[in-house]
Amino acid sequence: MLAVTNYNDFILCQITSKKYNDTNSIKLLDFDFEIGSLHKESFIRFTKIFTANDSIIVSELGKLQKEKFDSIINSLIEYLRS
Repeated sequence: MLAVTNYNDFILCQITSKKYNDTNSIKLLDFDFEIGSLHKESFIRFTKIFTANDSIIVSELGKLQKEKFDSIINSLIEYLRS
């Protein structure tokens, strides 16, 4: 989750276990999580952004370390500025 908006919506980005030949993805490792994990090699594709209402969110699998989250946000900002 990147952010919470009004009306119980979340701004999200895609997380996948499929490795793409994509410079706009960031690998997630177990130690990147403050809480939980994905139990599988995964990649955040920060250019794949979407919104979802909290009514369709089933569960929370984990929480990233602040440093990793900040790195993802900074990568997204840099991408949008380019």
